[in-house]
Amino acid sequence: MKPYLIRPPIGPSESLYGHLLRSAEANLVSPLRVSHRLQLMHPHQLKPANHATFVTGNFVENYHRRFKIEQKTIRSKLATKACSDKISWHGLLFDSSLIRSTPRICPICQQATPNLIKDQWYLEPYIFCHEHIYELAIHDHPQMPLALHSRDMISEVIIALDEIFSSPNFLNKRVNETQNLIDSLPLHRQKLDSSVATELSSLWPMKQFTLFSNMNLRNFSS
Repeated sequence: MKPYLIRPPIGPSESLYGHLLRSAEANLVSPLRVSHRLQLMHPHQLKPANHATFVTGNFVENYHRRFKIEQKTIRSKLATKACSDKISWHGLLFDSSLIRSTPRICPICQQATPNLIKDQWYLEPYIFCHEHIYELAIHDHPQMPLALHSRDMISEVIIALDEIFSSPNFLNKRVNETQNLIDSLPLHRQKLDSSVATELSSLWPMKQFTLFSNMNLRNFSS
């Protein structure tokens, strides 16, 4: 398995899905073709809500060979199912309802780095970019600047998530404090609908899904 000629480094808080998009563009190939080279069906499998749809060990090895990224870095970015309604990610436990299927984005971040998608942008409580103090957007939804309020719980969660997701060696004390904040959040937050949400089961005949193990079609969406 030959590595790609151009291998962009992955940022500390960058998502695997965003890194695949940037790598595909740098090598002048489609994201779908890159995902097939990684033995995935579709690049959308690299969105955290869909990480359970592929075999982790094989994927980590393939990604390492193609992009020369350390395997421990790849594993640290994979969300795993802890129980029926909890997802373990970056050392934290999240209710599955808090994981977005489509990330919001910071337009200012993406101006600096096209196709950048950070892991924390997939979290429902993460509603604005802490770096630029700017509201995150989904596609063409309007944005407006937001101010940080020190006593606002959401602001506290966003700042804490930035620290943890951007550090490969997070402190247990900070993780515990952040976990307490997450556990205090409402579990059923209203989600913004994506205008281009796609059920992957509509893209291929059912026969193709039988070729892959650990498949849960009900939870497999863009």
